[in-house]
Amino acid sequence: MGDLTLLPDSRETYVAGTRIDLTQKEFDMLCFLARSPGVTVTRGQLLHHVWGYPGDDDPSRTVDSHIKTLRIKIGDDAASPRFIQTVRGTGYRLIAGENT
Repeated sequence: MGDLTLLPDSRETYVAGTRIDLTQKEFDMLCFLARSPGVTVTRGQLLHHVWGYPGDDDPSRTVDSHIKTLRIKIGDDAASPRFIQTVRGTGYRLIAGENT
């Protein structure tokens, strides 16, 4: 996906050829987003598929906190994203196409 490379079997992530160390949850979130690039994934879907939570509610803002840390690690800027776009009030999407 452009400068972003995910290797699920070895759980490695690279940005522009540089290996980035991610936590298990960060890697799992990124992989979940990467399964459907360009498609909005709700916070509830991330909670369910990455954390195994049964509900859609995230009062602790767990997903948002992890996305913030993930963006820092992969050099993404929420105001001008290259990889992860915030869909206000809904969730996130991995940017597909020429921007990645």
